[in-house]
Amino acid sequence: PAQGEEEDDLWPAETGPGTTASLSFTWNQPAAAAVFRRSGYLWVFFDRYQEIDLRLLKQLGGGVVTSVEQLPSKSVTVVRIVTQPGYNPSIRRENLLWILDLSRRPLRPANPLDVKLEEQSVVGARMLLKVSEAGSVIPLVDAEIGDQLYIIPVMPLGAGVAPGRDLPDIGLLPTAQGIAVIKKTDGVDVRSTRDGAEISRQPGGIRFTKNADRLASTSGVSSGPADMTAMTVGKWMLGDPAKVDETMRDLLQTVGQTPPEGRTQPRLTLA
Repeated sequence: PAQGEEEDDLWPAETGPGTTASLSFTWNQPAAAAVFRRSGYLWVFFDRYQEIDLRLLKQLGGGVVTSVEQLPSKSVTVVRIVTQPGYNPSIRRENLLWILDLSRRPLRPANPLDVKLEEQSVVGARMLLKVSEAGSVIPLVDAEIGDQLYIIPVMPLGAGVAPGRDLPDIGLLPTAQGIAVIKKTDGVDVRSTRDGAEISRQPGGIRFTKNADRLASTSGVSSGPADMTAMTVGKWMLGDPAKVDETMRDLLQTVGQTPPEGRTQPRLTLA
């Protein structure tokens, strides 16, 4: 706590350290799920469609859930939830009922998936994620940032990704359930397979991060001490250092409000 603040003051008025809100999603047939955080939202995906009772869902969220919306789709269910800071789900299932118990906890899967980077295959370098009963790939454009995402809901309870990965061609988000891939370059292919998921790229395959010596051997750049004369850190500084969150929010908003064809410069400014 900052000077002059009591510990209880750091909790929202409607919630306390032990508060838990349970959000339930009822199905009449088996549905695979994916749950993760991005752009300030808790995203919940199911590979089947139903119209969610948003009013009821918010009531179930009590003081933990501040807003909830369902994105348009005719084949899958996509729900975006805003929660009080620090609240993340543990996931359970009762027959066909999926339940998200929101409490003060880090976002992590109960059973992290095995992620394998395979440098040589018939399609070039690729990433493999092993999980049974993976659902179909759901493509989605994150309108807040403009990125292309590929979501794979899965049936096994608590099967998700931890930690996330950040590669030159793709990003693999940490999830509480399922798989969420960010496409960074053209040619990326995300597939749901009998054994899980496969991420590849054509031509050339997925590019993995190499160590300095291997980078030097392929790029012709020396792996010795870096030349820092081109680093203009002073010119890159934006806003008040005491208001980093506000500056970041403004930069993200600028990217989201700029037409797709003009987002290069706002993205560079954000970077």
